[in-house]
Amino acid sequence: MYTKFPILLNPIHKDSIAEDKFNELNICYRVCFKFVKKSDEEELICVCNRPKNDHRSIDTEPKGTKWDMFRNTIEELNPAHGRLSNGALFAQLALDTSEGKVEKILLHIWKIPQPRLIMSIIGGAKYFTLSDRLETNFINGIINVALKSG
Repeated sequence: MYTKFPILLNPIHKDSIAEDKFNELNICYRVCFKFVKKSDEEELICVCNRPKNDHRSIDTEPKGTKWDMFRNTIEELNPAHGRLSNGALFAQLALDTSEGKVEKILLHIWKIPQPRLIMSIIGGAKYFTLSDRLETNFINGIINVALKSG
């Protein structure tokens, strides 16, 4: 079940200035309000993985309608943010949050050091298998790229 736990930055850093900086960014997050059935097997689950009764609108999209972030969600201010039980920092952001705001959260509010390299490897291993030798070469290639960046 979907539950929102508002956890503030203040208890994390013991710094109300960080909380104020976060709030000044006017960060938004998106909430699905219009239900679109996920599948025939899951009649009461939306594409957003929340139950039908967690949606504000009682209207449902006609069968075969594709879920769309801009049509099926609304923006809300002051997203949940803070520290998880494992110590990791988190912020609930909308997918269309600007890179500049994300950068300010990471570098200026959370004071995370700027990375020298960011890698994104896209694809899944579901239908993709490598021999042990090819997998080792692939991993070593990634490590070499990472080492050359620093």
